[in-house]
Amino acid sequence: MTLPFLPNPRQQFFGNDGNPLAGGKLYTYAAGTSTPKATYTDTAGTIANTNPIVLNARGEATIYWDGSYKVTLTDAASATIYTQDNYQDMGAAITTALAASSGSSLVGFLQSGTGAVARTAQAKMREWVSVKDFGAVGDGTTDDTAAISTAIASNRTVFFPDGTYSIASTITKIGLSNFSLLGSSRDRVKIILTSAGTYTGIPLDIQTSNNFSIREITFDANNNASLFGANAVIRIVSCTDFRFENSSVINHKYIGLGVNSCSRFTVKNNVFKQITQINTTNYNLNISSNLSVSANGEISGNLSLNSSIAVVGIDITIANNSCIGTKYGSCIATFALGAAGTTSPNVYGRYIVQNNICTGANGTDADGFICAGMEIAGPNCLVEGNNVYGNDGEGIRLFTRQSICSGNMVWNNGLGVGGTFKQGGIVAYYSSADSGKYSVNYSLIQNNMCFDTGSGTQLYGYAEQSTNVDFVKLSGNNFDNNATAPVYLQSTSVSNSYDFENWFTYTPTIAATSGSLTQGARTGQYMRRGRTVLFQASCVITANGTGAGGITITLPVTAYPAAGYMFVTGRASTSGKMLTGIIPTGSTTANVYNYDNTYPGSTGETIVISGEYRV
Repeated sequence: MTLPFLPNPRQQFFGNDGNPLAGGKLYTYAAGTSTPKATYTDTAGTIANTNPIVLNARGEATIYWDGSYKVTLTDAASATIYTQDNYQDMGAAITTALAASSGSSLVGFLQSGTGAVARTAQAKMREWVSVKDFGAVGDGTTDDTAAISTAIASNRTVFFPDGTYSIASTITKIGLSNFSLLGSSRDRVKIILTSAGTYTGIPLDIQTSNNFSIREITFDANNNASLFGANAVIRIVSCTDFRFENSSVINHKYIGLGVNSCSRFTVKNNVFKQITQINTTNYNLNISSNLSVSANGEISGNLSLNSSIAVVGIDITIANNSCIGTKYGSCIATFALGAAGTTSPNVYGRYIVQNNICTGANGTDADGFICAGMEIAGPNCLVEGNNVYGNDGEGIRLFTRQSICSGNMVWNNGLGVGGTFKQGGIVAYYSSADSGKYSVNYSLIQNNMCFDTGSGTQLYGYAEQSTNVDFVKLSGNNFDNNATAPVYLQSTSVSNSYDFENWFTYTPTIAATSGSLTQGARTGQYMRRGRTVLFQASCVITANGTGAGGITITLPVTAYPAAGYMFVTGRASTSGKMLTGIIPTGSTTANVYNYDNTYPGSTGETIVISGEYRV
């Protein structure tokens, strides 16, 4: 350590001859006046010196100063030696200088570590600002709107110390760049709306800004009635390169965070909570594109309670979110807007929807839809690894043209008992009005697991909403253990490829190619393996009547329409004769004969056939 000099405990004065001023006198006045001002013999300032102070034989006295003085020094005969005005001690001068607004510029700062450069404390502390630098109080009662607005306008990192900051009117910021709003912790920093205030716009509205972040702050709408059906709590419009992270938006009634026509953005690890579930339009997080396409966004790791996440845009990832409870739409919904009939790239899509949890969608919303776990629309999407369960409507509604739905676990949905296909785990949709945007056609549905654990509400693992579902490939899925059957197929297209491990039953019809017969008990089953159908049919002829020529037995699925024949084999159980048959291209029946091309039917005969053919 460096040791200081021992300070002189007494002050000494000298005469004009250079000798100690024995018996000299020191008169003290307030600076700039002739008004006497006391000095003291102790540091506490409790024992005043005489005025004048009479010096001892060595010209000394003990003097403690209190601010600025004018002093006059005389000899013992009262002859003036000098007068000095505005005289003060160095400690007071330093204190005054440091207390000034520029005082921090006089204090040095050196960061630890090799290569650190000396700076002033002022330069260091002005790297960011606190809202309290601009007068914010943070007591939950004082209106801090103006202070927060001014702090943000400084266009730097704005820090919110622990506290509850009340705002009573709208804060709008346009055209800022390279700034941050940073709280000490979202659990300890809250920006709260007054419950009775009327917000003519958005409480926090950031427009046409770039490269900014909002972190570790809770925004509490405080159940404010003026935000219902009109405004979001926070709106970010036409901005690029921003992050909204580790924050909360709670107690709102309409939209928590609205992101409109933005690009290159991240919304991550936040908590969104609507005050209660309602069945009219509402979202916790709404990504929209009223002005231009929202693009290149990441929505991940968020907790959404009592409302949904809705996204309109291109190239947006929605991953690792937990969405619990909604009465409007679906827990997670993506859309494919654009003029009717248009196709990509004019249609929004290319969403990646991965590893989300969606549960608790309940009731029928104001638009007449039973609330589902997910509703994914848009071309060229990946819907993968999601856990979707316990929703009133479908588990996953798919409108995803030319997309992949893979590896999802979808179970115990259909709680709202909304009809056959609406009680499916994964439901393939087709919109005849706008199939370019809202259809599942040309998609791959693979390696999903859809089941019902005993609630009896998820009727099917996979269901089709329309007969027009086309060019869909199902492969490697497990649709066992649903309440009614593994799948519910409605499509009439021969372009679909279904790969099921399950046998499905059907009831064939038997007829003679010439004349008529009476059919009895009939059973059939089939399996779809890609574009191939394996089938078996057993039909009893109770009375042959005038039947002759050959026998026709209906197929479970229409055969492929291209040229060529497909063959079946079988036997007549009564006569024991072997049977052979053909399935004409594009036919709905198999034509069956005895091995020698004779008529196989007779009263009481059971015709049994099996085979495979392409669809």
